[in-house]
Amino acid sequence: MLSELSRLELRRRFELSVRRAQHDERGERELTTDQQIPVIEEAPDDDRSAAAEGLRLPRPYRRLIPAYPESAGQAEAEATVDVLVDLDASGE
Repeated sequence: MLSELSRLELRRRFELSVRRAQHDERGERELTTDQQIPVIEEAPDDDRSAAAEGLRLPRPYRRLIPAYPESAGQAEAEATVDVLVDLDASGE
């Protein structure tokens, strides 16, 4: 496998693929920055501050607690997932 990966032709194909991906990503980034994207304000951290601003902080609809495999439990593996959600004034 290493000898196959070290071939010049394959290396050039990979380099070309990477350059194309970079070019495509740069184009997508330019499209999003050219558009007039509204300014996103962060919600306050606590209910009292939110209420003072006339806001109600979102509440979880339901919490999912995944079943961990036994091997993950033995390894004491855990993770935290952060989710960013954009809501408009009507809650959409």
